[in-house]
Amino acid sequence: MTIPLATPYAMTYIMVTRNKLAFLKESLPRLIEARRFDEEIIVIDGASTDGSAEYIRKLAEAGAIDQFVTERDAGEADALNKGFGMARGTLLKNISDDDIYDWSIVAACRAYLEKNSDIPLISAMVADWNLCEPSEICIQEYIYDFEKD
Repeated sequence: MTIPLATPYAMTYIMVTRNKLAFLKESLPRLIEARRFDEEIIVIDGASTDGSAEYIRKLAEAGAIDQFVTERDAGEADALNKGFGMARGTLLKNISDDDIYDWSIVAACRAYLEKNSDIPLISAMVADWNLCEPSEICIQEYIYDFEKD
């Protein structure tokens, strides 16, 4: 008989990055602030040379980030796969280093998946909101207009 191992986290956020220090200074604090007590944050850095690794390391040493790796990788997919392999959460959420999230929607998706364990994935994008410049949020394009419903 196999006894399933309990995961210590309900959800894992995985962020991959390389040389985006100015954006990380905006996106990581937002993620850290939105994180719940039963969620972990993993950041995979592709051996940045702009100070990103040092910034992330300080956050990890302060306990704001649960796991952190900085090393050369074979690109974003390789780094993301590393993060998936390190994840200890039941649910996984890829977080882009230069996107802005409505954390109430992320929480609603989490709640939905927890109540509907037969559904393996939720993927949606209402609008493409990015940090066009550090500290400047802009909407690139609307994907779906809620006003029409």
